This record gives sequence, C-alpha cells and structure tokens, in this order.
Amino acid sequence: MSKLARLRAFVLLGALLLFGMEPLVGRLLLPSSGGGFHVWAACLLFFQSALFLGYLYTHLFSKWVGRGHILLVLAPLFFLPIGRFLRELDPDPSSPTASILGVLTLSIAVPFVLLSTTGVIAQRWLAESELPERDNPYQLYAASNGGSFVALLAYPLVIEPLLGLQAQRVVWSVAYLVYLALAISLVPRRSSQSAPSAEGSEAATGASAAEPTSDSPGTAPASEDEGGASPVAATPENTAAAAAPISESAAASVESAEDDPAKEGERRISAGMFLAWLVLAAVPSACLVAVTNVIATDLGSLPLIWVIPLCIYLLSFVLTFGPKERYPAFVRRFTPEVLVLGFCLWMVGGHFTWLAGLGHLLVLSWVCWVGHGELYRARPAPSHLTTFYLSVSLGGWIGGFLVSFVAPRAFSGLFEYPIALGALLVVLLALRGREIMAYVRKSHPAQIGASAILIALALLYVGIDQAMITVRPERYRNEYGIYRVGTVPLRGALGEEVFVRGVPGKLRAMSHGTIIHGKEILQAPGFPIGYFHGQAPLGMALKQRPTPAKIAIVGLGAGVLAGNLRPGDELTFYELDPDVDTLARKHFTYLERTPATLLPTRAGDARLELSKDPPGTFDVILVDAFSSDAIPIHLLTREALEVYRSRLKPDGWLILHISSRYYDLRPVVRATARSMDPPLAGSILETIHMDPRVLARRFEDPSSAYVLANSAADLETLAEIGFQDDRKFDLPELSPWSDDYANILGPLWARYTRKD
Repeated sequence: MSKLARLRAFVLLGALLLFGMEPLVGRLLLPSSGGGFHVWAACLLFFQSALFLGYLYTHLFSKWVGRGHILLVLAPLFFLPIGRFLRELDPDPSSPTASILGVLTLSIAVPFVLLSTTGVIAQRWLAESELPERDNPYQLYAASNGGSFVALLAYPLVIEPLLGLQAQRVVWSVAYLVYLALAISLVPRRSSQSAPSAEGSEAATGASAAEPTSDSPGTAPASEDEGGASPVAATPENTAAAAAPISESAAASVESAEDDPAKEGERRISAGMFLAWLVLAAVPSACLVAVTNVIATDLGSLPLIWVIPLCIYLLSFVLTFGPKERYPAFVRRFTPEVLVLGFCLWMVGGHFTWLAGLGHLLVLSWVCWVGHGELYRARPAPSHLTTFYLSVSLGGWIGGFLVSFVAPRAFSGLFEYPIALGALLVVLLALRGREIMAYVRKSHPAQIGASAILIALALLYVGIDQAMITVRPERYRNEYGIYRVGTVPLRGALGEEVFVRGVPGKLRAMSHGTIIHGKEILQAPGFPIGYFHGQAPLGMALKQRPTPAKIAIVGLGAGVLAGNLRPGDELTFYELDPDVDTLARKHFTYLERTPATLLPTRAGDARLELSKDPPGTFDVILVDAFSSDAIPIHLLTREALEVYRSRLKPDGWLILHISSRYYDLRPVVRATARSMDPPLAGSILETIHMDPRVLARRFEDPSSAYVLANSAADLETLAEIGFQDDRKFDLPELSPWSDDYANILGPLWARYTRKD
C-alpha cells in the first residue's frame, strides 16, 4: 500500500474511531446514569472539551510533531478496551452532569484527545513528505468526512442492531490497533523536516497543521480557499490585531476580502471579529443540544435520536468548508423566515409531533448552515488559521456548556433556543447588514411582501395561541429536564364546566416534556385520576394484591399511584430526580393522603438503589419511569429484570407501565422475559380502545400494563379483571434486550405495524 493510501486510511480510520466512540460511550453510560437526555448532553460537553484540548495541542506543538507524536498514539493502549470503567459510575442525583464528566475524563479522555488530532497530524505529515501530493494536503478531508458520516449513520442503523456492547468494544479496540500500526508506519523519520519550498512553506504547513477535519461537534474541517485557490502567504500586516468591536468596518473588510481573494492576506483579527467567530461557532452548537433535547425528551435518549441532529451539524461543515463553498445566497436571504419558524415552534410547544420534530430539524439545519457558512466567509489569512480554529472549537464548547450546564440552572424553560436564534440574527446583521439591505432594495416588491406576510401570519398564530392560554403553568428546570405544574378549570366531555361538591372544579397537572405525569382534582384531593385511576390497569393490578403488601414504585411523578393503596400497605418510591419529590409534596396531596405507610423517597437510579435492598423484600415492584414518551432502556433489560426478580418475593409481581405513542413495548418485554432462566410469565391489559368520551367524562386516560411473575399461576387473579396471558397476543418476534444489546428500531417498527 502506498504512503498516500495509508495516509487516507489513517484519516478515515481515525474519523471512524472518533465518531464511533461518541454514541458507544453514551450507550455504555445509560445503565448506570439514569437514561435521561442529560447523559448525552454531558457527553457532548465532554467531547467538545476534549476536542478543544486536541486542537490546542496541535496549535502549540504541531511544528514539532514528528516521532514524539507516536508516544501519544501509544498512550491509549492502557485504556483498551474502551469504556471498561464507565459502568462503575454511581452518579450523584443532585449533580449528574458533573458525575458523568468525571468518569469520562478518567476513562476515555486520552484516546479521544488523541483521535481528535488525526486529521491535523496527517495533513502535516503529507505536507512535509516527499510525495507529489504534498502541495495539496486537503485531499485528506474527503477521507475524514467519509469516515465521520459512516460512523455516525452506521451506529444506530447497523452496528447497534447487530452487535452487543461487548462486541462493539472489542471491534473498536482491534480497529484502534490497526490505527496504531498505520501511525507507526507513517511517522516521519525525523521530528521535523524543512518545507518543500520557502514561498509556500507557511501557507502549506501552517494551514495543514492548523486546520482540523470534520471530526467534531463544535469544530470545523479545513479547506482550500474559495474557487480552489491555494492559500495566500501571510504578510506582516496580518499579524496586527485591532481591539475594535464588531462593526460595519469589520464587516466591510470581510466582504471586500471575499470579493477579491488577493486581499485575504490583508484581514486583521480584531476583537470584534474574534467575538464573531465565537458567536458563529457557539450558536449552532447550542442549537444542536437544544433541538436534540426537544426530540429526545419524547422519543428517548438513545443513539438513534442523538445521531440525526449531530449528522445535520456535521453536514453543515462539509457543505460550507469544502473545496467549493456550498453556501448559496438564498440561505442567507431566507434566514429571517426560518428563525421565525423556530421561534414559533418554541413558543407553541404543546404535544410533540413528527411534523414539529421535522420543523426543529429544519431550523437546526438552517442555523448550522448559516453559522458555519459565515465562519468560512470570515476566515483569516493562513497565518492565523490556528487561532481561527481554536476560537471555533472554543465557541462550540461555550455553546454546549451554556445549554448543558448553565441553562438548567439559569432558566425555567428552554429559553436558550430563542436566545441562540436571536444571537445568530444579530451577528448576521452585524456582518452582512449591507448585503442584506442591498438585497432588500433589489428584491421584487411581491417577494418582499410575501415574506412579510408569512412572518406576520406566523407571529399572529403564535400570538393568538398564547393569548388563549388563560392560566400559565409554573416551570421548574434542572439537569433532568423541564417540569410544568398548572391549574385549569375542570371541564367535561363537551367542554362544560364541572362542579365538584357544589363549587367549580379545578384540575392541577404536572408534565415532563409533553406528557402529563400526574393530575389531581383540587376539590377531591387524593382521588387518583389520569393514567392511574382506580379502574386503570395499574390501579386494578395494585388492588389485586392481598394486603398488607410491601410495594416499590419506580418513578414518582405527582405520586398519584399512592392513592390506589390500602391501609397496611408499605410504599417506597424510587425517583431519579430529587426535585420531583419536592414538586409532588408542594403541589399535590397524594403522598400526604395515601392510606399506606409511606417510607422516605429513595433518590437515584432505581436499578442501583434496588440493588442495595435485601433479596425478597417486595410483593410488588411497579416501573413507571418514562419521562414523556422516552424509553429508559436500562430499566427494561434482562439484567434489570433480574434485579427486580431478586428483590421480589417468590410470588411477587413486576408491573410495567408500557403506554407509549411511539413504541410498542409488548414484543420486547415478552422476548426479554422469556429469555430469562427460568422464564417469566406475563399478562397484559390495555385500555386504549375504551370509549374516549367515557374516559374524558371520568377524567381517565387510556393506558397499558404488563405484569410479570415467576409462574402463570401467580397471575391467575389478574384474569378476573381482564388481564390476558401474553401468549394470546399476536406479537412480532424481537430479540430480547440486555445491557449489552438493545435495538430500539424493533419496538418503533412494531408500533407502526401493529394490527390490533
């Protein structure tokens, strides 16, 4: 294999390993860290921090990189196979992000920082080689971009459905050994070599050493100048830095340099331009995390959901930083309309739909396209490229840090979303104000009028929607998500006012994401309604157990299930988020009025907390831990079921609340229960086909429950209230879930192909 081919393979494999590591690490963390979106948000923040360190290393030491770099390449061997420490995490429930960042730093920081330097190092090695292609190191970008996309798309669609985590770790480790062999074969014989030519030295080696590939959320790939022109050598004027803020003169200098490539060397890095770089890099990064948060809250925090926004983010780098700039004028021209769409989607909120999800992804695509397109147009002379890309990586880290760490503590809602959109508009006007005004002056009046009408209609719709909200809920936010608690008039099936005990009824509800997790009629305190009313599958199953019973409920919500218990029962709630217990006690009366003996709520991940209880403790364990429609995969695996069974008495019941708008969990629960030794028997009851008018009149919501026990005989009493043996259901055959293997595509497909 030629040296150029080995360089391409080196860059391709480095990108595959880097982007393959990201979803793999997130997946490894789920069983021990709660399964919420905060896991991926913390991972993104860590990845951006590590990437910044990698680029800082290349910025400071790239001129001396040679044989010494091989020592860094060898260092990660101590950490193989990747992630062997990740499952030892016992997170602090009050600060889960800090716990995750700590374990990631100890376990994978070294290999991740090393891999982030691959593209830069390979470009320098090529530029300093004797190969004919040394004058064009940018050709390695194609291999890097290809590896990034292959890794991102292959993980949820191919790797995760086919390979378990242990197999993935082994494959990753073997691939890294191949990467190491390529690095050893490519390392220069001397620590540094003279540049091929004096004239092109700084442009070729400086640019190649400075520019990262597309290997990042939060950093950008490098490229040739527009039109394929080679970089212009720096002049002494390039090194002067003015302290002016973003201004019209700064924007004018950027525009004039773009119009005449020969003037690119005349650009100076002012304080205003440096700030513009930071904002243009931070806004797409912040929008990436915010949009992923919106979608993952309802569809689940898992690689399939993480990867789609990240692919969009990466694609914008490929389009804008490629050999030919793909940042057409219409993208800038229609940016105000798209930003208004994003603002409307944020304002309206409401129930998540696939159409709303596509709208959020469109907004993310546009923000990334514009932000990274403007970054490329604002690039400095080659002599300043290391500074430029360091600021880009720093801006990406700032965006992720603000959304992942600062926003949950500073805001009660997802306010970083509109703030990011507004920041992009401000910096776009600062940099492109004259261009935008020139476009407006030249545009046809009908086109301007159509855009104005579109924006006006969108804002009018949002205004009417918001005006119709008579009672606005209280918002509470932390690292686990956004909670809303609101009180509204009680209405019947036809919208009529309902009187309770002679006075107009009031209904209070708590939601997380877009799903209500508990509600109560204030004039009938302690009376269960919603998913947990007395005639619902969960409520009826609880009442079928002989009293007194020791009961564990995973997931607190508003505490409604406590209203279905009887005197003599003993109840313990297990809740991941400590703040939920405070909300339930402050706004609802279920915990106060339950006839059962209520033990203190156990804060932390239920699997970890239940593992600390003595075997055979409970008569019933009820799992109701969904946040919105998200699936807590680690609570439904074979290992999780083993934990539950070991803590149940021999005739105990495991009750699973499996209601979901997007996933049919019956097939995977049945497959996992049957894979255990000995298998668990199951029984299912659904109320999804009940008359919705009756449900509305009784303030009851449809739900589904799956009950598992050691034998079918233990479930016989459930048949009296309508539960059916799970063997009577015609369900698709899916592979069982385990901590090592879980394929979310199966339940998703089963939901949209179910026949009953």
